[in-house]
Amino acid sequence: MNEKRDVYALVFQKATGRYQQGDVLSRHHSYNAAIKAANNSYNSFLMIQKYTVEQKMNKTLSAARQLKNLIGQDNWRSALEQIMQGNEDFYSDDDCWRIIKADCAMDVLVSELESDEYLLGSFNSWFLADVTNLPESVFQILQKSEAYEAIGELIISLGKVDELAQEYVRHDGSGHHFSHYDGNEHSFCWYGFHEYRIFRVN
Repeated sequence: MNEKRDVYALVFQKATGRYQQGDVLSRHHSYNAAIKAANNSYNSFLMIQKYTVEQKMNKTLSAARQLKNLIGQDNWRSALEQIMQGNEDFYSDDDCWRIIKADCAMDVLVSELESDEYLLGSFNSWFLADVTNLPESVFQILQKSEAYEAIGELIISLGKVDELAQEYVRHDGSGHHFSHYDGNEHSFCWYGFHEYRIFRVN
């Protein structure tokens, strides 16, 4: 089918292009991720094709109203365009809202934590002890000495960032990290199967 070929090729090219400069292992992972993304996108494409023109219009209008209620009159149009273009992580025009595709949110969180050793070392000592299985006293002493970056480097070296991120969300939700304004998290669903998380950032 030409449609499957075109959709699959487009998504595969987009996914693998992000890792052109990566090492062999990164390229291997990106190849597998690209296959998965292409298959998911084609399945979504088939589902959308089943809708009539009227159904598509109604779903688009419903999504527009929901976005308008969430992020305001001045932001919903461009945000909806970004979603329709398949963008996974972006800000509203006024930079007050951040919108992240739900199945990418954990990867974004892990990436941001890995790039900020100070933040990693700033979590409560009991929480860091639970995640790393190290004595809480280790983190209490280091934090008392303000060695937050050293703690962050330790967590990264132990390969515990993914686990820490998952526990962080389980305890406090994604809004605690992404929403600098009020800590809240809002959900938005595009065509019933593309789910996004929306956060107020300022």
